[in-house]
Amino acid sequence: MTLNLRVLVFPVLVLGAFFMPEYSRAQSLPAPIVKMSEAAESAPASRSTTDVGFTVHESGQKTYQGKARGTFVVGAGDDADSEGSFSFTFEQVRGSDLKDVLGKNKFSIGADFKIMPSREQIFFRITQFPSVPDFDIKKLTKKWVYVDVGDYAREYGEKADFSSREVLEHFNDAHRKYPAFMFTEQGSTSKEYVYTFRANPRQLMRMVNEAYRLAGEDQIFSEYEIDDAASHLDTITGTLKINKTSYLPTAATYRIGVTYDEYRTIVTSETKYQYGPLKPVKRPSGAIDIEKWINSIFGDLDEARTKGSDAAIKSQLANSRAEAELFYDSNNSSYRGVCSEDNHSYWGIGDNVEAAGGDCNDTTWAWAASAKLSTGKYYCVDSTGFAKETKKKLGSSITCS
Repeated sequence: MTLNLRVLVFPVLVLGAFFMPEYSRAQSLPAPIVKMSEAAESAPASRSTTDVGFTVHESGQKTYQGKARGTFVVGAGDDADSEGSFSFTFEQVRGSDLKDVLGKNKFSIGADFKIMPSREQIFFRITQFPSVPDFDIKKLTKKWVYVDVGDYAREYGEKADFSSREVLEHFNDAHRKYPAFMFTEQGSTSKEYVYTFRANPRQLMRMVNEAYRLAGEDQIFSEYEIDDAASHLDTITGTLKINKTSYLPTAATYRIGVTYDEYRTIVTSETKYQYGPLKPVKRPSGAIDIEKWINSIFGDLDEARTKGSDAAIKSQLANSRAEAELFYDSNNSSYRGVCSEDNHSYWGIGDNVEAAGGDCNDTTWAWAASAKLSTGKYYCVDSTGFAKETKKKLGSSITCS
């Protein structure tokens, strides 16, 4: 799928517009939402937890699924220090593409972060990461790393900016030009206002672009991305809950559906908010500069990169086996031509073999392909089902040995 992933996260930025009083008043939005925007101007420190889930169906069958959780703690005030964490799990429930590459059909990524405008620094540490062949994953995880945002900004003659407030302040005029939201009160209780909302994807993306333009920033969506996303995205729907006493949000959800060729993806998100005194964000001890961290990683990865390419070679050739059988079925029960890069069959394996830097031979009744590994051995696959490392080059043979 080529749909830009930014279309899945931009509603979070857009929802931030409703915390701007000028924006909410101008749009004749429901009074509680206007008051929520005003209350957010002087909101106390807060802690939010967001859970995101997604499923991908291919031709009507669930193929991938995943979930993510993020926590975000932020102090009171525009320039308050903040910290949080996130975790992400991705799983292939049908097929074996991931298993062929990683050795398993599931992986997780996690990280902690601290954003400190007071120091003009951002800190992060990776807590979970998929294992990499022949690489000590401990060198990638657990260590706190810092980025001197102020130094980088000054290098380019700019000022460090940790917020999108300047952009959000232009959502008023942007929404006037590209109105996108519609709110309906539904199911309010004695303690909370409850609203459902609908948002038009095309108008949302144009509204975001316009806000960035008015702020003097580069627009983030091209016309192609807007047209492409709008043709595949469902109307975005969600809910917003507001406390009747403080007029601060207590929960928000949204749902996006994306259809692209034979793929159907559903993304759901739920965020819950809590307010009150929080502990100050502390600078992590022992943090290292990001440049030193990168150098330490890539120094080891140089050695692992060659071996990692072996896994890619094996994956390319392993995928060829199923494609060759489909080619056989669609080619009058013949493997002849399966190795050619010039054949016009969707299932030819020539591209796979070329990507692996290997050799391939075919006849009517058999085929074989092989590529050299970094160890000096060869990885060979053929029409008998053979898929192993061998000591011999394939040559002109149509079977591995």
